[in-house]
Amino acid sequence: MKVLERAQVRRGILFVTILSAAALAGCASVPGETCAGVDWYALGVEDGSNGRALDYVASQDNQCVADAGEADLEAYQAGRLAGLAEYCTMESGLELARTGARYAGVCPVEIEGDFLTGFRLGRHIHRVEVEMANNRGKAEELEQALDSTDLANVERQEMRTMLELLEQDYDGLEVRMERLAWEAGMME
Repeated sequence: MKVLERAQVRRGILFVTILSAAALAGCASVPGETCAGVDWYALGVEDGSNGRALDYVASQDNQCVADAGEADLEAYQAGRLAGLAEYCTMESGLELARTGARYAGVCPVEIEGDFLTGFRLGRHIHRVEVEMANNRGKAEELEQALDSTDLANVERQEMRTMLELLEQDYDGLEVRMERLAWEAGMME
């Protein structure tokens, strides 16, 4: 059995284990309630397209999940894979990382490469955006301090020098951001 197949089998076993645990934990909560109306495929698509981990459905207070005997695990997993195909794209990786969020490792190995390419670029963009915001904050603090009349000429000159350095750094960050934005545009 190939490494990829073993990983998928392990994930499947993990999912069944988690779902079974949820079933045991929730069996007594609503006796007699059925899950005949649950569209397990659609639930899987929703979870997959939102990049949710396999254990997400089991973590919800959902009586239908608790009634594992009525859960259609095959339909859920098929739907989740379809949803992951929508989620695990370069564009999704880019957008997720730009928000500063972490990647939960949910993409199947076969399609994870594109997602990770976008994610790495998005992470770089996020870091530059954070650096730019920090730079602007420090510059604003210095500008406010320069407005103070209680400064000696030496202190005022040091602050002006620091402000000039921050402006130069900011200019460099803008150049980096333009390059990253160009790279992101090339991905589309």
